[in-house]
Amino acid sequence: MSADIKERLSKIRAIAERGLTESERENSAKMFERLLDAHGITEAELDDKVVETYEFKGKNTRDLKLIVQVAYKVLGEVPTIYEYSNDFRKLWAKIGIDCTAVQSVEIRVLHRFYRDLYEAEEDAMYFAFIQKHRLFGTTDREIESPSDEELEKMRKMMSALDSSTPQKLITGR
Repeated sequence: MSADIKERLSKIRAIAERGLTESERENSAKMFERLLDAHGITEAELDDKVVETYEFKGKNTRDLKLIVQVAYKVLGEVPTIYEYSNDFRKLWAKIGIDCTAVQSVEIRVLHRFYRDLYEAEEDAMYFAFIQKHRLFGTTDREIESPSDEELEKMRKMMSALDSSTPQKLITGR
């Protein structure tokens, strides 16, 4: 069996076992079985636990830290990391992590999920920050009102933020 087929099957099996949704797991399991039959191999042939260094790309330092944290969750221990590039003037920075093929797929899937979740939460926190510190003027234009759920979330975030105010630099006005 070629390494490419083995890697593809390992990735599909990882999603079938640990996919984010039930339908994702079911569809991957069906595809996995079809591909095993098509290539005439057994699941046991895929079960080698060969650890290799897999390359992961991050957009910035925070993204790389998130990849490492997800790897820690998947591996159950602090991952062995190799830094390839930390030049963010390029589009991506790269790190290498020692893990199996199946673990590398799980790290990628979970990283994508948590990165998207983090970015959504970061946007919500930014909006709460603007509201907390009243960093806006007055306007007559219509502004879309947040839902009750979004307002409650924003209130909770605002209460957790620091209430510091800037020192006045010009007095007498």
